Amino acid sequence: MVLAAGAATRFGSAKQRLLLPRVLERVRASCVDDAVVVLGAHEVETDARTVHAHDWEDGPGASVRTGLNALAPEIEAAVIVLADGPNLSAAVIDRVVATWRAGGSPVLAASYGGVRGHPVLLAREVWATVPDEGARALEPQLVPCDDLGAPGDVDTTHDLAAGSQFFVVTADDAGLPPDYAVIGTVTKGLRVVMRIGALGNAQEQPTQPVVIARTIVAEA
Repeated sequence: MVLAAGAATRFGSAKQRLLLPRVLERVRASCVDDAVVVLGAHEVETDARTVHAHDWEDGPGASVRTGLNALAPEIEAAVIVLADGPNLSAAVIDRVVATWRAGGSPVLAASYGGVRGHPVLLAREVWATVPDEGARALEPQLVPCDDLGAPGDVDTTHDLAAGSQFFVVTADDAGLPPDYAVIGTVTKGLRVVMRIGALGNAQEQPTQPVVIARTIVAEA
């Protein structure tokens, strides 16, 4: 389950639209059987199954409960990840699930440097106990994942740029003004470059970050 219901106020725009594709890619590379995205404040186009948390403003627990209620009755446990953690490792999900399957607690959370993080696994037996504060209110068994890397936490555009690669589009190579710089993690696809013009204002200044997934450089 990918939580993508927040308003992203500090980011200034719907960061889910930028970060969700990368997170879903990692989730689908893991051992989980399916992925469902919980939306709320913003509509987000995705090829994943989505559910809408109409009460998302009540707290993260409302989004979690919406997602859990959408899961099939045969599902034994749910893995919860955040849409704003673009560095999520599929191997972390696999390790948390493997720990649960080996007889772990019904509530598990990956940890980094001894600090609780994501993903979080909730076995069905605890689903009814999720409060408005969300899974963070439940005491988990920690699963150390320091060697696999933390998923990150993008709250502002600065967070996005801080650990990112830089892709600068200039008039020479893209037919755009030289000051039209795009900063972002390379995670979305070259077709995004073709649509950059739609993101500018009348002065052709960028109005939001653009995330690019894969680039292929070919010699003419």
